[in-house]
Amino acid sequence: MKRTALLALAALLLTFGAQAADWNQWRGPNRNGYAPHNPKLADEWPKTGLKKLWETEERFPGGGHGGYGSVTVADGHVYLFCTINYNVPIETRTLDRRGFQRLGGGNKRPEGELLEKIEAARISEERAKLKGGRAVQNWIKEWMGKNLNKDQQKPFGRFTRDRLYRGKGAAPLELLDKLAKISGKVHKNQAELDKWFADNAISDNWRKAISRHIATYVAHTHDTIACVDAETGKTVWKKQYPGQPRGYGSSCTPTVVDGRVYVTGSNGGVFCLDAKTGDEVWTAKASKRELTCSFILLNGLAIAPLGPLTAFDPKTGEVKWQQKQVGYNHSSVVPWTKDGKTYGVVNCRKVFCFDPVDGKVLWSVPGGGWSTPAISGDIAVVLGNNGKVGVTAYEMSKTGAKKLWTISKLADRGASPIIVGDYVYAIARKTAMCIELKTGTVKWDKSVRANEIVAPVLLDGKLFVEGPKGSVQMVDPTPEQCKVLARTRVGLVACTTPGFDGNRLYVRTAKGITCFELPGKKAAEPK
Repeated sequence: MKRTALLALAALLLTFGAQAADWNQWRGPNRNGYAPHNPKLADEWPKTGLKKLWETEERFPGGGHGGYGSVTVADGHVYLFCTINYNVPIETRTLDRRGFQRLGGGNKRPEGELLEKIEAARISEERAKLKGGRAVQNWIKEWMGKNLNKDQQKPFGRFTRDRLYRGKGAAPLELLDKLAKISGKVHKNQAELDKWFADNAISDNWRKAISRHIATYVAHTHDTIACVDAETGKTVWKKQYPGQPRGYGSSCTPTVVDGRVYVTGSNGGVFCLDAKTGDEVWTAKASKRELTCSFILLNGLAIAPLGPLTAFDPKTGEVKWQQKQVGYNHSSVVPWTKDGKTYGVVNCRKVFCFDPVDGKVLWSVPGGGWSTPAISGDIAVVLGNNGKVGVTAYEMSKTGAKKLWTISKLADRGASPIIVGDYVYAIARKTAMCIELKTGTVKWDKSVRANEIVAPVLLDGKLFVEGPKGSVQMVDPTPEQCKVLARTRVGLVACTTPGFDGNRLYVRTAKGITCFELPGKKAAEPK
């Protein structure tokens, strides 16, 4: 039964779009986690790991400041979006408000006896003996309860906690007084700042500590769209636009359809490029915030939840409609076909169903988080970011959606479930479940070695799942048991999904893209 369902779903892939044979967008050509090819794969991997075919020579950072978008594969090329940070030196020197606060300044200070008690406590032997952040925090809480009355807690609580936590390492009060006078002041160069240090008799150690919080450069970012050859890893083209430095980059997965690649950027920009040459087709400023969702092509329009949900003409970039009911989110739209017409379903603060012709919302039901819904027939499954939604299945119609069941135990800010035949497989916060699609019956519930924001992929009837420490796991999805067939480290960036092309596995790493070969199943020897 399972194999029959898989073959039917695999055949369905052939009915969608010019790029149906490629892993050309987030969650694959149908946004359901099904790889477009089904090579016969071995059930185990060599102990030495997967065979590496190539890795990119050019650096395309992943994770951290580079972002957590996944790779896509189309027409013999691999596509990736990343943010590349660089610094521009500046001559001026300024201790800004944030830097002053990091040195312990900016908090309202008590006077008299309370200040003396705080200063004595922070350098006491009792404080010095404490090891570990939790022990220190517990001691601070107890000390403040004994020594600060209710009227003192609010105005002086932050100052007290900061001084006691820093202990003997806290900046002298007279130094903080001096720094308060220059907080926000612009020194025209390093020499002028050095003169201030000398005039105020700042010690070498404190000079170094203060200097760590004074910018000597301005951070900039290139939003970078890259295309590399799927056979060699050589860069075919690279296009860059001004971006905005972010704490974890920007995490769009490129969409490649009809010879164009669509990307959302770190500075609210959206970009459409020629997939073969990298030439600009059009760009637009869609938001003031970073964008990490991925475009989908529906009804001849490029659509993404940019805040509001927005549809562009894919050839010109003209905005065709906007739907303010569907706001900004990191999630992406999935297609749902009913009675020969395709609709869009997206999980934002709620799960919305809309008509791609004009953006009209048909209905909405509880959702939340960044999960991409999984759809099979008229059933949609969403993994919410709270226990109230958990894993919930809805039976959809054109006029509404009826909740079938909810499993409250699972919740994750961005993990996406997958439907294989008659069962749902979901992984969230190191817990994996197999759930019967129609009834919500939990077939098994296991602790697994996995990160958050996991999005399983089905290839040759096996699930490929991100594992710990940059690994990929191959799992046999059955309702009877959770069986890990193989696991190996490939340098996969957390929260990303590999790209697939036949028995080739394309992985986003901290430095770029690496291609591995998945071993095939050996033919049976003749008797």
